[in-house]
Amino acid sequence: MKAHRIRSVNAARMRESLDTSTQLTQVHEVDVSAIVRLRARTKASVVATNGVNLTYLPFIALAVAEALKAYSMLNASFDEAAGTITYHDAEHLAFAVDSRKGLLVPVVRDAGTLSLAGLDAGISDVASRTRTRTRTRNGTIKADELSGGTFSITNIGSVGALFDTPIINSPQVGILGVGAMCWPYAGADSRPGLALVRRWSGAGLVLAWCWPGVRSRGRSTGQGPACGICRHGL
Repeated sequence: MKAHRIRSVNAARMRESLDTSTQLTQVHEVDVSAIVRLRARTKASVVATNGVNLTYLPFIALAVAEALKAYSMLNASFDEAAGTITYHDAEHLAFAVDSRKGLLVPVVRDAGTLSLAGLDAGISDVASRTRTRTRTRNGTIKADELSGGTFSITNIGSVGALFDTPIINSPQVGILGVGAMCWPYAGADSRPGLALVRRWSGAGLVLAWCWPGVRSRGRSTGQGPACGICRHGL
């Protein structure tokens, strides 16, 4: 069976990404109990207002957009041939979506200007049109909606994975892989006699080493501290 063109292109681009940049992964455990409670309180109203189910991904996207505003070195693109780094003035988030023809990354533009409900609607829209690649009430996914992202997010937790080492979508310099949520232990709530089960998620942040610093593969690189710094921002 001949591989679909999208799968072949993806394989070539992922190989090129690894050949172009030295990629570092950091994995952190994150307490998302507050998000779980907030979603439980608001999802009914969001469905009534926007007609789409409120998932956890918009909460992650909102945190990422805010972190990118604070740490602009991650909202960037690296051109190895020109030896230049472009720092973007807007947060265009790309989301990995598994379509019938292969992995695609539709973009929600100006994510940093959107509310939680706006992100939820935007992600749901581009993801649904990408998965089917058929006409919906909002039309079909267009080629320009599959490019121009400044940072990527992949929801590896949707298949039960705790963490992963996703490959950066070049020429971007970072990607966040969100792991599955789980309940590793029961803690104590401030109210006597009430047990609180905290829900945790693993998050793997992959960054390319392409800022002035140490040397790698013959060019000036080095971004080690940014990974840990951005983790605190998230």
